[in-house]
Amino acid sequence: SKGYTDVVKIPEGATHIRVRQHISKDQKKLTSYLALKKKDGSYIINGKYMISTSEAIIDLNGTVMNYSGWSQNDDYLHTMGHNPTKEILIVQVLATDINKAVD
Repeated sequence: SKGYTDVVKIPEGATHIRVRQHISKDQKKLTSYLALKKKDGSYIINGKYMISTSEAIIDLNGTVMNYSGWSQNDDYLHTMGHNPTKEILIVQVLATDINKAVD
């Protein structure tokens, strides 16, 4: 189905975060993308159906995260360093193909 689906809630105080989505062997390109939002609903990456095409370093009040940007092979998000998160974050998958189910 098309749209955003919550995958996991990252609690305040979390460290060593690593989220990765691999392209399946039968796919030629990604049709779903990682999204990250705050508890208040504001998006940090890939919100409002806008997909980031380049790598980004994101500073969230001292917690530094790296987002891979869109690629042909995979999509990942991970923390850099050891500073804990200072707020709840929600990882989502943004599905863009109505004919493919989100696994």
